[in-house]
Amino acid sequence: MAFKKLYVSEFEKVRPILTQTKLVFPFYNTHSLAQKNMFYAIYKQDCWAIEIQKQVVFFSMKLSERQMKITNILCSEPSQISWYAILQKIECFARSYFTSTIHLTFSAQGPLFEWLLANNYQPDKQGLTKKLCYNTALVLSGGGARGAYQIGAWRALKRLNISFSMITSTSVGALNAGLIMMDDENMARRIWYKISTEQILAFPKAADDNHSFKQLRQQLRSLGLSAVKDKGVSTLPLQHLLQQNLDAKTLLASSIKLYICTTRLRGLKEKVVAVKPTTDAWKWLTASAAFFPAMQPMNIKGEDYIDGGYRNDFPLDVALLKGAKECICIDAQGPGIRKKNIATENIPTITLRSPWSLGSFLIFDSHRSKINEQLGYLETMKYFHFYTGFWYTFTTEVDWQTEWQAFIVTH
Repeated sequence: MAFKKLYVSEFEKVRPILTQTKLVFPFYNTHSLAQKNMFYAIYKQDCWAIEIQKQVVFFSMKLSERQMKITNILCSEPSQISWYAILQKIECFARSYFTSTIHLTFSAQGPLFEWLLANNYQPDKQGLTKKLCYNTALVLSGGGARGAYQIGAWRALKRLNISFSMITSTSVGALNAGLIMMDDENMARRIWYKISTEQILAFPKAADDNHSFKQLRQQLRSLGLSAVKDKGVSTLPLQHLLQQNLDAKTLLASSIKLYICTTRLRGLKEKVVAVKPTTDAWKWLTASAAFFPAMQPMNIKGEDYIDGGYRNDFPLDVALLKGAKECICIDAQGPGIRKKNIATENIPTITLRSPWSLGSFLIFDSHRSKINEQLGYLETMKYFHFYTGFWYTFTTEVDWQTEWQAFIVTH
């Protein structure tokens, strides 16, 4: 299911198709008027297209304060597709932006009106409105030292009042899941802003910092020597960090369900743990992040467990298995196995992933963590149309394209 936003540069490409489309619902009195307004929506960057049952469907929408207003729907052959199929896809699109309501700007009568009522649309002064319900999973990948990106993205979700009922996580995502369950963004940012490799792993410090390539190489050499000597670097510093910052009572009292992926060392078998029933959460969090052989396994009840990324670095499948109806995936781009061909048809799934490099995944650096945390925040806000831009970030109030074009002309 791929929704495509249309731009002015694609006018000539879509014109032959769009001029043959017809109204699906009575947004306008004539097909030609609806087509004219859809072209205008492309100009305003409010037009999207999707293929449903081999038919091209165009729709225009306005998104404001988590309310989505659908202003037009056109289809290449309306008789070949049902009302339900079209609205199901558009509602899926609305849920991918976590809107509280979806509003159709037309009035209906007869069978169409009765059908919309049966599908939970209620009439109002401006058309028909449906309230949307959610059962959302936050999916946190591995990524090691890049994990601050996930905290920044979570901070943006909090600002947007987007909540979730479960977290599925692996590796550093599991550590961040524990911090998120505490619901204290200042604490989470403070930890990542001050974090260093020696706070996570116990090995001889080879350099005062790792801002230069030479110093980074020294730390990696020191880490490697320690890992060979001790069959993995001790994770005691990480365990202490978690014990000091995770409150078991808060974790167990949370209404959010937490699932952690780890790997049983014997047989390299994936294990998914529901953390809430247990009070030793910090052990499973440490196990999920134990990047063996660089880090020592975590022994729990006589079994050794290592990094969850060995079997599942991106636990979207776990979220779907546990009944999620929407998924917000925050990808810190860690190494590991990523399962393919996960069916997400009609399950809104958004993946927040930076186009920028997030740095080393094994060397923790507070300066890099600050950058990654900010990237996570800004790029999440851009997805939800609070900011704009791709590589860089601009406020939506500034017509930066016009100003940039003027700059090019004058220079």
